[in-house]
Amino acid sequence: MIQAYLDGVNARIKEVLDSGGKLLPRQFVDVWGERLARTELRSWTLDDMLAAATNALTSYSSHTTAQQNAALYAALRKKYPNDFQRLFDTMLWINDPYAPTTREDNAVIQLAEADLSTTRLASAPAPTGAMTVLPLGAPQFEPEATTTSMALLVGKARTGGKSLQLNGPQPGWFQPGYFYTVGLHAPGYDVVGHAPGGLLAVTTGDNGHIAWGSTSAGGDHTTIFQESLSGDKRAYAFQDKFLPVRTEKVSIQIKEVSPREFVVNRTHRGPFTTSLDAPMVYSKQNLWKGHELTSVMAWQRATQAKNWETFHAEGQRMAMGYNWFYSDKDGNIGWLFGGHFPADLSSRDGDPRLPAIGKQGDRAGRSYAGEIFLYNPPSGYLVNWNNKPQKNYANRDLHIPRWSQGDRANILGELMQERAKNPSPMTQEDVLHIYTKATTTDVNFHHFGPLLRRIDAKLVAKADPATQQALALLQRWDGARVPDASGKFYAGAAVPVFQTWLDQFVALTVGTLLSRDEFASMPAYTGTLQLGYMKNSVNLSMGTKIALRGLQARMGLRPDDVPPYDVLQGQEPSLVMLKALQVAVAKIKPKDGAPLDSVRQPMVQQIFFPENYESVPTASPGERPSLPYSANRGVMQRLAVGDGSQIHSMDTNPPGVSADPASPHYQDQLSIYGEGGFKPLPLMPQKPGPGKAVKPLSKL
Repeated sequence: MIQAYLDGVNARIKEVLDSGGKLLPRQFVDVWGERLARTELRSWTLDDMLAAATNALTSYSSHTTAQQNAALYAALRKKYPNDFQRLFDTMLWINDPYAPTTREDNAVIQLAEADLSTTRLASAPAPTGAMTVLPLGAPQFEPEATTTSMALLVGKARTGGKSLQLNGPQPGWFQPGYFYTVGLHAPGYDVVGHAPGGLLAVTTGDNGHIAWGSTSAGGDHTTIFQESLSGDKRAYAFQDKFLPVRTEKVSIQIKEVSPREFVVNRTHRGPFTTSLDAPMVYSKQNLWKGHELTSVMAWQRATQAKNWETFHAEGQRMAMGYNWFYSDKDGNIGWLFGGHFPADLSSRDGDPRLPAIGKQGDRAGRSYAGEIFLYNPPSGYLVNWNNKPQKNYANRDLHIPRWSQGDRANILGELMQERAKNPSPMTQEDVLHIYTKATTTDVNFHHFGPLLRRIDAKLVAKADPATQQALALLQRWDGARVPDASGKFYAGAAVPVFQTWLDQFVALTVGTLLSRDEFASMPAYTGTLQLGYMKNSVNLSMGTKIALRGLQARMGLRPDDVPPYDVLQGQEPSLVMLKALQVAVAKIKPKDGAPLDSVRQPMVQQIFFPENYESVPTASPGERPSLPYSANRGVMQRLAVGDGSQIHSMDTNPPGVSADPASPHYQDQLSIYGEGGFKPLPLMPQKPGPGKAVKPLSKL
């Protein structure tokens, strides 16, 4: 199988080389230059295939913030010698019992409805003149790695017999697209779906009998070790001896520059992540290391499965961290938490948030997919948005923001719970409605909106008129980030008012704990948009989660989990919220006396960037297909329906399935994706001709 895959890749490479440059992809020349593109293009080896596959599968399974956590710990210890541990535990909590779980076994914060009759204020008059456009401005911090992959499955208990699986993987919006649409037909295979470039496995697809999808699992795949070196820095301490530092000389050819040579230093576990001369020397171990080929083959063999038992067995062999999702033609659904994670999830070997001590030994990993899974869950549905798997799975040194009650998965879960109260069979239109609402809801407002409605009415009455007006705007808003009639601005003034308020609220709470310089290695603690360069609300940043937990605790909403340090620092919750709103209004209130509700924020465009998930250029800088506005969804979306006889799929995979600007398929799916629509994804090859697109989600 592997040889056939390599033969196919190399056959195309030979065609390109033999074409005299005519078939050389334009991006190769734009990025690397024609000379380098031609001289470096060569046949693939098994190592090349495994390197490409490993890069794709571990793009979100190779990171950790343990070193940054150690820097935060040191800064807190220096500034707060008596309170640093309480602060550290507040800012990097181990386990939030209210964090939404795929198992739905988490505690739930009960929010009693506020008496809105005493807090709602008269609406400001509609703007009669020109709008006041609030500039987006430059991001205040670099975006941290994130995914917005989601999955929503409904089984026969809720549909009356069918299975529904909606999956939107999100490694990032790139040009050319990250996923390739693949039809694989050979002895033992009839598969259609999507595969990352260079990967043997079809990671989202169906084979007529079952459909599968995935999201990133989190779960701590990576350990950082603090190393002790010998005096000459040629060896590192390991248990009761010193082992030699392994060195490897590497030469990289750079466009229009002579090859650059450097040395990579390694321990037996993995590479050093700092210079050997650094004041504190760290190295890195990935628990999936050594299981790359097994993982690739597990995912490939899962595409041949025709039942849950086979699919589940392959999922237990996967070492990279992914949630795997399953549905079949008979209406069954399933989920497993796949990947190799620490074999010992306790804290017996030290604080799991901080680097381990290298000389004490190695970390062993194992799969939990045989224990953490669901098949035909009691609720009849499954929801995941990169959230926590089950209530007793604690945060460690995760590279994504820590699992907490402040999570985008709450939106999907609550919408599904509300729909489940209706006894009528759930349809694919229901699923798409929920998806549309979830992906256009301001994730931050979903959590803070109910708390803003609980502000003490007596304090509101004492506030200045502009602050009262701003609060009225927020208390009437439903949290939807949707375009106005022009399609150029978010509808209403609530979007810029709320975002500016949130910036100020985090600044008045978490932002006062350390200076900006002390927060330098943890910018997401002071920023409120997880993707700062997009100015969009796709998740809660670390600073926002800390502030939300502190606010909920002071309002008596977290009886089972009160953070040990009060980030409101004794201030009354309503007063802090109003103070942040007053400062926000001063920042955005029109200078010409126009009403506050004339303020508008431009829609955030959805740009497909000319570099991949590791910031490697994949196209020329100007090659940036875009849509007028973005939504919080997968870069590719696929809906699979099992109707009792077969799985039927539809998808959208923008910008298009060709990287050639001259091809009609270069951006042929961009508009469908922009409208929230799908096109048919038939299992077997079809006769040429345009497919009939499914009605766009936005019009359902």
